[in-house]
This record gives sequence, structure tokens and C-alpha cells, in this order.
Amino acid sequence: MGLLKKIFGKNNQALAKGDDKKEFSIYLLDDDEFLRKKTELYYNSFGENKPFHGKDISIHVDTYADSMSLQQAIDKKAPTLLILDYYLGADDNFSSGNQFREQLIKNHPNLRIAILSSMQDGSKVLSLIKRGLRDYVIKDEDMFKNLDDIILSMI
Repeated sequence: MGLLKKIFGKNNQALAKGDDKKEFSIYLLDDDEFLRKKTELYYNSFGENKPFHGKDISIHVDTYADSMSLQQAIDKKAPTLLILDYYLGADDNFSSGNQFREQLIKNHPNLRIAILSSMQDGSKVLSLIKRGLRDYVIKDEDMFKNLDDIILSMI
């Protein structure tokens, strides 16, 4: 892949660059195993033989079922983009992905975070935006298109 050089995006998240290929990392926290696997398969398919919307970029997704294992991964190496499910499982340490997001940004203020949810309550979403949320994606047929738009805005 050549020498790795660090370049920094708008949010100071490091992207590795070897020759002309950028590497983009995504961590996903969701209690839905099917959604985790589907997201992994979709994004990990981009790379050598399949460009991401015409961009020479390699995307790698790591998925997590609970906030504790995700926190450990972030403490080792922060992703380019973190996607959190709004509703976490009953066994999780946090009641919502947004509660976890608010805890994370204390130690990782430059981490780009998107909330993923089936909730379409406009007043709740507006409340999240007022509390600093930048990206909110609804789990519907346009989910990957909307996540792709976030990624494209970062590269």
C-alpha cells in the first residue's frame, strides 16, 4: 500500500492515505445483530474493485453490541465515524445511544457521531440537535444513502 501518511479531515479525525487510497473507519453500536452484519457487509465491500461513489476509498466497519466493548475500542483508536443506535438493549450500561454520545464527547470532543434510529419524532430529533447532535439517520430504506452522504461530506 505504500507509505502511510496521516492527513486530517475537517473534524481532525485521522484518515490514512497510501498512494491515493484513503481508509475510512466506522464503528457501529447497535443491539440488532442483523443490522450490524448488513452494515458490515455493505461498507466492507468497498475497496480495490468497487469504488465508493467514484471515490478511491477503502471503508472498514467494526460493529459492537454493547457500549462497554465499543468504549474500549475507541480508547485504543477512534474511528473516522461513529454510528450509535438511539435505543440500546436493556442490558447495556446506557439507556440510549445519545446518553452514550454525551458521555463520549467529554473525552473525544472531535469524534464525528451519527445517531441511527427508527424514531421519527421531529421534536425529539430537534432536541438532540439542540444538544449538539450533528447527524441523525432514520432506519428506513434510505439509511445507507443517508449514511453515504455523511461519509462523502467527510472525505
